[in-house]
This record gives sequence, structure tokens and C-alpha cells, in this order.
Amino acid sequence: MSGTVRRTRLASHERRAQLLAIGVAMLANRRLEDLAIDDIADQAGISRGLLFHYFDSMHEYQVAVTEAVMDDLVERLAQPTAEDGSPAERLRGSLSVYIDYIAERPEMYRSVICGAASGHERVRVLADRTREQIVDLLLSSLRSDDDTGVLAQPAARLGAHAWIAMTEELATRWLENPVIDRDALIGRIVAALPGLLGVETIEGLG
Repeated sequence: MSGTVRRTRLASHERRAQLLAIGVAMLANRRLEDLAIDDIADQAGISRGLLFHYFDSMHEYQVAVTEAVMDDLVERLAQPTAEDGSPAERLRGSLSVYIDYIAERPEMYRSVICGAASGHERVRVLADRTREQIVDLLLSSLRSDDDTGVLAQPAARLGAHAWIAMTEELATRWLENPVIDRDALIGRIVAALPGLLGVETIEGLG
């Protein structure tokens, strides 16, 4: 209960980081719009009013939590996976990270992705920025040292964005109704990429 929480004095940046971490953790089993001021303040051991010393409004807090979630996802995807493997192996490794990340946080994923589609402008901007970062990671991990090839062309980037959108839709529906297993899901997502990029096979890249 809130009356039993022991308050700890933290530096301003530490408190803000703590509040964001609490919000991110809460999204494991609730939607972004269901984050409650009282629950956040209770876990942080602060008064509700102090939350608004760090964030101008609850919406400001939700946007900051969304940014933290998206930054964490990009950071995980940026970590090396099967560095010495083929492009297809590297792609499967990254997709494994992605699918495992959202499978452990289904409510968070639905909230952030679906919320980005219908939510406020700042959330949409964050979602678009994250997709651009993922496209950058995807294309850089697949193409060879020759930056004048197919994957360096605007058409490949267009296809990569379409692939990200498809991946988000498939993942969202799979979370709701996992009619195939994780590996089969990854296989289908990988199989869709060559045509969208304008290449015959992923194995031919790298």
C-alpha cells in the first residue's frame, strides 16, 4: 500500500529514469492508456503530484514511456546477431530478437503499435522514427560493402518499409491467435522480404 512505501531521495535524472522504468515494466500486462498515476506514484514511493514535476502531463509521461520502449527495441535489434552467418541467418537472428521481445510483452506491443496508428501525433512521430531506424539496421545488415547495389536504391527502402508494416501486422495477429509456431512465423516473414526488396533471394546478398 502507498502508506507503507518508504520514500528514497534520488537525483532528478535518477527519479525520471525510475519513473520511466516503472511505466515500461507496467506495460508487460496493461495498455499504455491504462497506466495509472496512483500505481506509478505508489511504486516509486512519491506523491502523485511529484510525477508532474518530471512530466508536464500524463500524456507527456505516456509519450516518454513509448519512446523508452521503442529505443529499447532498436537497441536490442542493433546488437550483433550471427555476425559471421549468411544474410538470411542474420535476418532470422534479428527477427528472433524481435518476436521474443514482443511475445514477452504482448500488451505493451499492442498498445504501442496500435496506439501509434491511432494515437497522438508525437506517438506517431516516434513510431515512424523507430521504423526508419529498423529499416536502416535491416538494409545495412543485408547489403555488402558495395553501397551502389540494389539495396542502396530508393526502391529497396520502399520495400523495406512495406516489409516492416507487414511484420507488425503479422506479429500483432499472431499474438492474438498463434496458429503457427514462432519459427514458422519467422520463416514466413523472411520469405516475404526478397520480393519487396527487388532481389531473388536473401542468400544472394552480403
